[in-house]
Amino acid sequence: MAELKKDMTHAEAAAHLREEVTNTAKREIAPLLLMPNEGAPPTSGYFSVVRGIFTETDYLGALYRGWDGNRRDKIATTAKAVAFFREAYSAGTGNSLYDVHGKLLVEMYRMGTVHLHAPKVFENPDSSTRLLGWALMDEPTGIDPTTGDELPHLELHQLRGWPDMTVIPVSLTRLFEDFLLAIEYFAKLLDGEAASEGSQQLELWRQTADALSEPEEKLNVSW
Repeated sequence: MAELKKDMTHAEAAAHLREEVTNTAKREIAPLLLMPNEGAPPTSGYFSVVRGIFTETDYLGALYRGWDGNRRDKIATTAKAVAFFREAYSAGTGNSLYDVHGKLLVEMYRMGTVHLHAPKVFENPDSSTRLLGWALMDEPTGIDPTTGDELPHLELHQLRGWPDMTVIPVSLTRLFEDFLLAIEYFAKLLDGEAASEGSQQLELWRQTADALSEPEEKLNVSW
């Protein structure tokens, strides 16, 4: 078992990522993906896949960036999730677009699907197009339905058939694969720190893990 607990070692923290977090994703998110040659249903989970990955990234960001101990509702924050996208996803995958678009991804896909059913659409008259929207794809590369142009994962694309709209496409299969790579990057970061006899990343981990191992503050609800 690799459960979260107080005073974890580097090895225990890395095992929690590789076993608990990774296996949870494979058990709960992977079945929602349209995977070829695996008898999958004809459509993927779409919003459910995004919700699962982005909310797990909230958890990873909290462990990655630590907690200052002041407010439990700040253990996980948007800023920490953005940092995990910009740093761990980018480094783990070699795709710098996670760094470039990290905040945008969280604001559009995480905030939209978790709180308001679907990804958000933004408006800014001072940008190259007035609107910025979303596009979810089963395959690693999608197709612009208005022109037949390719929509590569995370590459901003102006819809020629809808000149007011630019989209940021997200491939569900690529996002899931990249999520697993980001987890492994975090685990290797802990491995490397242990080998160098450092402690900075582990201390950040413990700040969050130790807090999450304790009950929440008193709740003004009876049961």
